[in-house]
Amino acid sequence: LEFRRVLFRSFLKTQIVSNEGELVPLYKLILLRYLPIWVIIPFPAVGPIFAFFNALAIFGEECKCFHDHIAETKVIQIE
Repeated sequence: LEFRRVLFRSFLKTQIVSNEGELVPLYKLILLRYLPIWVIIPFPAVGPIFAFFNALAIFGEECKCFHDHIAETKVIQIE
């Protein structure tokens, strides 16, 4: 699964960086960006609602999902 994500990101030429534009350590990506989502999504009442609003958040002013706000990250285009 991780190989597909890396392959997909390299195909789209995107990278996850901090709000300051620096590379984010792997532990921070896992603990702050992915883990909260993995914990919330399985709950029947809250999970689907959170997932729905998380996906809609990308259309907000900052173009960032909730997991990006939690981890203080952003996705950028690379060359």
